[in-house]
Amino acid sequence: MNERIKELYNQSGGLVRMYEGKLTYFPAYQKNVGDGNFEFSSFDPEKFAELIVRECAQFIDEENIRLCEYQNSLPEWDGNKRDDCDLVIEKCVDLADKIKEHFGVEE
Repeated sequence: MNERIKELYNQSGGLVRMYEGKLTYFPAYQKNVGDGNFEFSSFDPEKFAELIVRECAQFIDEENIRLCEYQNSLPEWDGNKRDDCDLVIEKCVDLADKIKEHFGVEE
C-alpha cells in the first residue's frame, strides 16, 4: 500500500507495522508511554476517510497552483490558451470544494 495511506492510517489512531513478515494494520493497540504506563489507541474510520478526502482536495489545489504558474508563463498574445487556463483553474477550485462538500468535510 502507498506510504501516504499508511501515514493517514496511523494519524487516524491505527498502527501499521510489519508483523511476522507481513505488513499488518492494527485497528487498536496499546502504546508504552514509559514508567509502566500505557496509552490505548483505536482506529477512527471517519477520521481516516476525512484525511483521505482532504488529501485529494489538497492535491487538486496543488495542481491548480501549478496550472496558474503555467498560465503566467504563457505569452500575452496567446489569449486562447490563457482563457482555457482560466476555465480549468476555476473548475479545479470548484472540484476541490465539491469533493469536500460531497463527503461532508468542512474547511
